Amino acid sequence: MTEPEAVAEVAEESVVAEAEPEAVEVEAVVEAEAEPEIVAAPEPEPEPEAAVEAEPEVVVAPEAVVAEEPAPVTVTAGWVKPDLVAGKPIAAYSAEELVALVGWLDSDGEKRSDDELLRAAMKELGFARLGPRIKEALGAAVATVRA
Repeated sequence: MTEPEAVAEVAEESVVAEAEPEAVEVEAVVEAEAEPEIVAAPEPEPEPEAAVEAEPEVVVAPEAVVAEEPAPVTVTAGWVKPDLVAGKPIAAYSAEELVALVGWLDSDGEKRSDDELLRAAMKELGFARLGPRIKEALGAAVATVRA
């Protein structure tokens, strides 16, 4: 090789060497993630009172209000079976309740004597023995119904 060729070759090598990229350190820039901003939902605007349709006011008469479901009622020739709880003492029943019971029993179409009617009422109320108070209270009810 001649000297100019050798110089050219060395020059090329140096150009090639210079052309190689140098290792560059790259700093990674990591941005901290921003915390999400909490935004409250906007409150709905109240509707103007004129736009709200007023519901009609319903007035219920006190007689029409029923507190609980009524028990099934048995009607016999105009008399309604009273809703009485059996087993209470005779004094726990009012005279009107006893008259209603005796009237209901008497209206079933069976022919009964006063004593038989009294005993049917006694049985309906759950009494096993006829004591003086039971006889007096039910006897008065029988007399009222049969009068």
